[in-house]
Amino acid sequence: MEASIPLNKIREYIEDIKLLLLKKSCSQSDLKSVIGKLNWVTSIILPGRSFLRRLHDAVRGDHQPNKILSLNKDIKKDLLAWLDFLTLFNGKALISYFPSHHSDYLNFYSDASHLGVGATFKNKWIQFEYPKHWRDRSIAYLELYPIVVISHMVSSELKNTRIIFHTDNWSIMNILNKASSRCPLIMSLIRPLMSLALKNNFLINSKHLSGHLNNIPDRISRFQVTQQELLQAGLDPFPTTIPQKWVPVNWEKIEMNY
Repeated sequence: MEASIPLNKIREYIEDIKLLLLKKSCSQSDLKSVIGKLNWVTSIILPGRSFLRRLHDAVRGDHQPNKILSLNKDIKKDLLAWLDFLTLFNGKALISYFPSHHSDYLNFYSDASHLGVGATFKNKWIQFEYPKHWRDRSIAYLELYPIVVISHMVSSELKNTRIIFHTDNWSIMNILNKASSRCPLIMSLIRPLMSLALKNNFLINSKHLSGHLNNIPDRISRFQVTQQELLQAGLDPFPTTIPQKWVPVNWEKIEMNY
């Protein structure tokens, strides 16, 4: 099923965003007006919520309509993301509806351990160690990372689909379903994932999976999985090589650009 946004509304929102991008500052009421319009868009296009977080933060807790706000680089990053998407958007999107039983879902599974991370999609799987200093990062970040990586790797298969990310981490499930987090580091992963969803028109849902049912990704992340287990799970005998951009030591150089 699809939902639509009138094209004249899309053109109006594009012009509003362009005006803000030309400015170094604006009134709080002007920014709130744009936020309100984009917030309505996210009622149809859920992944867009990821690109409202910094806009909401800029006006949160302050009720002075005429107050002048600085349009810093983070605010403009989110506005540019909206501009890029709305410029290409045809006005139609899959609605955020996940029936209880549906054979067309694409299922992803992932996990992280003290050694590394693992994720599976269809017959493909990825596995890699992360830098030792990443052990200071939250387990939510470490479990979200392989989800984002493998989604980008198989993006050509995701157009106009419904996706379910299965995880044994309640926090990750909630973050994915809300498409937002208060943690800037988590958002550095959520934004590229949701940007991918916007460009390819796929819907994201996450479901909690008990740890004992997430055995294969867990054993992959611990570098304990056997060829027999891979065969029984219908997975390739060897992991798919991840692109250089997503190798952890390379990713951490650019992650805060998101």
